Amino acid sequence: MGESAGFYLKGVTDPSISTGSGKWKALENSSYRPLRKPRLHSFYALGSFEKFDGAQYPWGWEQPKYDDSAWETAVSGTINYSLVSSRIPMPEYRFDRLHRIREAKGIQISDAFLHGKAPVTIPPNKTVTILCDREELVNAYPELRFSGGKGASIEVGYAESLFEDPKKRQKGDRNEIKGKEWLGSFDLIVADGGEQRIYRPLWFRTFRYLRLKIQTADEPLVLRDVSYESVAYPFEETAEFEANRKDLDRIWDVSWHTLRLCAVDMFYDCPYYERLQYVGDTRIQALISVYVSGDDRLMRKAIDLYNDSLGDEGLTASRYPSHIRRIIPTFCNWWIAMIDDYRLLNGDKEFIQDMLPSMNTVIERFKRFTDESGLVTFSAMEEWDFVDWSGHLSHGKERKSDERNPSELLSLNHVYALDRAVKLMRYVGDEPTALEYEARSEI
Repeated sequence: MGESAGFYLKGVTDPSISTGSGKWKALENSSYRPLRKPRLHSFYALGSFEKFDGAQYPWGWEQPKYDDSAWETAVSGTINYSLVSSRIPMPEYRFDRLHRIREAKGIQISDAFLHGKAPVTIPPNKTVTILCDREELVNAYPELRFSGGKGASIEVGYAESLFEDPKKRQKGDRNEIKGKEWLGSFDLIVADGGEQRIYRPLWFRTFRYLRLKIQTADEPLVLRDVSYESVAYPFEETAEFEANRKDLDRIWDVSWHTLRLCAVDMFYDCPYYERLQYVGDTRIQALISVYVSGDDRLMRKAIDLYNDSLGDEGLTASRYPSHIRRIIPTFCNWWIAMIDDYRLLNGDKEFIQDMLPSMNTVIERFKRFTDESGLVTFSAMEEWDFVDWSGHLSHGKERKSDERNPSELLSLNHVYALDRAVKLMRYVGDEPTALEYEARSEI
């Protein structure tokens, strides 16, 4: 989202540990290269996966006796960054292991390997495939430990299910693998032949199934261990649900697990396919997270980010942060509702007042798109009149023209937002604006 990447460090207990003082050295790490995004027959919005060349990695750089004489002297950046303190706590990290091996081709291997107790040697010029199962979805940094095998390629693949028919996106029972096809994202490692190598991707992966597909060259490769460190926003489940029904208890557990997967540094539409923070999803996730945990910090961050996304057209983005701007006017109304949700759950008047200028801009934009009968018309070209995926509610995809017709559905969506805006304006003591929005809602 910014002009370029940068590195900033400031010690908390020792001010001498800072990028603003001392002699720092830097090295461009050429061992990492982006891989083309996988073709999953679905919309896919994640960062690139990696090709990691072990021969280019500066092994041992973190050790005190490492020779850094070839590294360049770092210089201060020239870009004026506007940094703010983090509004959320550090993520929760937990070491864990995959549960079982579901399938192995070209090699004999047992579940003991997954417990770090049974290294496996793959002979030269051999192709093997090992399918590991976590038995539920997880967000994690996988760690693969290996030795030798110079020139071997190791594909670390990630999937939330195998497919009965990939092109039709049919998965069936996710527990079953027989007769199904693998289709998933992956990182690619090229071994350098060294001892006790560890590969861990630069950003976390989402998976239930982790597949190792290995092609050795002229040397044997020793697989020593595979494990992972999960990552999540540190929500704590403090609320309780009791219904004396096991099926509802299971739904509660699955729902909370899903919420945890969709919350790390922000809320996600979906951690495996689409790590974007959409207002329509986020409002529901925010309410669930606050009611169950009592922690409203990620909700507050989301509301503030949408406020930052206000554009020249007078609307907030439907998803943010996002490199590509997508406008869904109905989601602006859900954002207004989110602000009022926050009023009810937290009541921080100063924070709410900071959101109101953008909220008022959105409402004025809808006013310009309201006809003489009081109905909201379809939005402008390249905007998406989305309400729901149900056919009669979807209003198609983004608009290709500026032709506008009144819509009762969009009007009701905006009336809901106006009613919430009335409460917000009265909460901050702006009765004239509250009366104006109230009158507009009743037309």
